[in-house]
Amino acid sequence: METKSHDNTPVEHDGWNEYANKSIYHAHGKVGVTRSIGFGLFSFFSISMQGLVGAWLLFFYTTFCGLTAGQGATIFLIGRVADAIASLVMGNISDNIYKYKLGRKFGRRHIFILVAAPSVLFAITMWVAGMGY
Repeated sequence: METKSHDNTPVEHDGWNEYANKSIYHAHGKVGVTRSIGFGLFSFFSISMQGLVGAWLLFFYTTFCGLTAGQGATIFLIGRVADAIASLVMGNISDNIYKYKLGRKFGRRHIFILVAAPSVLFAITMWVAGMGY
């Protein structure tokens, strides 16, 4: 059975072509009180979990890697500063990537997800015992 579009033309189901001209982003309207509370609750739990993971990682650094608490906290500080700078730079790049063919093909954010996904494998090195400062 062949599927027809809204103007009765046949639609080819090949996994991409039928979506090639559709927008990925859809406006959801004004951000109201309910959605704002939802964002705030998510942020609260996200920060709480980040604090727990940071505390556990600091425990690992001080117990198994032989670092002082100050050295472990410095690692977090350097990471936060680097993240702040990288967020500004990458945000500017990703907001303007749609101007290029690569950005129009993959979308504003999707190309960065594809590039960054393999970097998760480098996170494994955080849990190697015996590394120095």
